[in-house]
Order: sequence, then C-alpha cells, then structure tokens
Amino acid sequence: MQRTMSRQPTTSLIMPWLWSPDDLLGEGQAVLAALADLECRYAGEPSAADMGEPERAERERRHQQEREPYLRRLNALESRIQALTSGR
Repeated sequence: MQRTMSRQPTTSLIMPWLWSPDDLLGEGQAVLAALADLECRYAGEPSAADMGEPERAERERRHQQEREPYLRRLNALESRIQALTSGR
C-alpha cells in the first residue's frame, strides 16, 4: 500500500518548538517585502482622484483582495512568534 505525503510540513503543525527565530525573521521579512512591493505598485497607479467612483471602488476591492494573503501570513507569523516566546 502506498502512502501519500501531506502538503504541509508536519513541523509547522505538530512541533512548534522546532521553529527557529531566524526562520521566522526571514519569513517575516519576505512577507513584508512582498507587501511593500504590492503597496508600491498601487501607489504607482493613476491617482484615485483621476478615477470615477466605479473605478475607485474596483481598485480598492482589488487592492484589499491582493493584500489579504499577506496580512493572513503576517498574523500567522505573529501567532508562531507568540507561541515561541510564551514558552520561555
């Protein structure tokens, strides 16, 4: 019988004490850099003042939709950091 592998690493689900603070720092920096890139891209778009109401609303919806995965990831990282520091 063949076993299937889980897509998520078991260390992040079962053994949080194996997370290295350096790993979390690097991951946090990468997420923040991606979020900053996204913000710069939106800042470089035409001004909202130059758009009609439907275009502004669509731009804001799209912006929030693209930001959401990064914000969720930052929240997850914060939880992992709190789990690490609460055990001290």
